Amino acid sequence: MRSAALLGKPRGRGRTRPSSSSGARHGGAPARPRARRGGCGAGPGRAGPGRGRHGPPRPHLRPPSPPPPRPPGRARHSSRRRSNMLPRGASSMPPPPNPAPYFPPPRVTLPSGLEILRTFSGAVIFLEILFGTIVWILVASTQVPLPLLQGWVMFVAVTAWFLSIVFLSVFLFGYANRIAVNWNQADFIFHGATFVFYFGAFLLQAATTSLHHLPRKFNSTTQESILSGHEYNISIAASIFAFATAVCYGCSTALALRRWRLNNS
Repeated sequence: MRSAALLGKPRGRGRTRPSSSSGARHGGAPARPRARRGGCGAGPGRAGPGRGRHGPPRPHLRPPSPPPPRPPGRARHSSRRRSNMLPRGASSMPPPPNPAPYFPPPRVTLPSGLEILRTFSGAVIFLEILFGTIVWILVASTQVPLPLLQGWVMFVAVTAWFLSIVFLSVFLFGYANRIAVNWNQADFIFHGATFVFYFGAFLLQAATTSLHHLPRKFNSTTQESILSGHEYNISIAASIFAFATAVCYGCSTALALRRWRLNNS
């Protein structure tokens, strides 16, 4: 009997579990297959290589792959996004360093428009035009008995009168701001040269007035003087206004020189 028992028992290391056929035969639950060690179908009691001890299987941990290189245009888009995220009115560029404060020296010059007539230079130029008009009208009224002398006086008086009107009109109508010229220097040169010529014209007119007693024609029998009594009085007035006009040009020269030196200092 012992041999028969030994022959009927299956040999194994542990306890034997009933087979599925025997369990189904007796009406019990089917037996679960025994998990192999190291296999993929390990049971909940035994931990496999891809499962935890108590839980679902863990994924295999791999080293993170490096991110793909960005295209060159992407950085440009990212900078645009950053610039769009800035508040309105802000700049992405850093502010420039604060430079040292620079204060240019004040520029002394004649104003434009009607404001020039409220300055000393504008008033003197207006007097130059007024007195110059009177001078050439008076000289022309004497009928120019000495063309060699009074002809030069008429030329200087009319030329200076015209140039003074042009110079004043440049400032009255604002052309001085559109023409890149050193007007203080131009003012000094113009009035300085005109003062010299006008003072010479005054001397010639005064000399003509002093020669009023000379005869008009030396070979004539009648003693007719160069200037009659009425012409003599007109010549005296012309000499006085010529001197006043020359003084006005001298004052304008001094004022222009003062402004020029203030700007150059």
